[in-house]
Amino acid sequence: MAESLTAITTGIGRFSYLHVFEARSITEGSPAKYSVSFLIPKGDKKTIDKIKAAEAEAIKQGLAKKWNGKKPKDLKSILKDGDDEDGDNAKIYAGHYFISCNASQEDQPKVVDMAMKPLGKGEVKSGDYGRIHVNIYPFASDANKGVAVYLKFLQKYKDGESLEGGIDIDDAFSDDVEDFNEDADSDF
Repeated sequence: MAESLTAITTGIGRFSYLHVFEARSITEGSPAKYSVSFLIPKGDKKTIDKIKAAEAEAIKQGLAKKWNGKKPKDLKSILKDGDDEDGDNAKIYAGHYFISCNASQEDQPKVVDMAMKPLGKGEVKSGDYGRIHVNIYPFASDANKGVAVYLKFLQKYKDGESLEGGIDIDDAFSDDVEDFNEDADSDF
């Protein structure tokens, strides 16, 4: 796939907080977007280097076209260290970097398998492994300036353990109903 200085295809990583079939609003009143947090193993130097180079180019473009020649004071890297995460994400994100990717509600990302067959809802989930194609770009809106990651394509490589939380129906009802409440009949 041809790549520009800011449009890149990653190596294999893991999908987290995957919302590519229905756009969602992060906060009430904000526009709905498609999104994914993409976990990149720290050993994948090729992908990490591509992201850093695309981010550096996006900063150059921002200086020239969006930020009036001045780098924003509070500019944060798009590449976050998973070892700095705590709470629910700590164990899953450890040993990885991650990037948060979004797409507008009007531009749903294309989702395919390794044979380039389109996938639908239920065929890919948070926890699965694959690649993404993104564009890293500078932005300037009202009081905010920075660099963001626009999600164009997602390719599933293989299934992974679900990160969607909760339990499945088999685990929820694994008890024999008679063992659960021997007096159930007396209550009806």
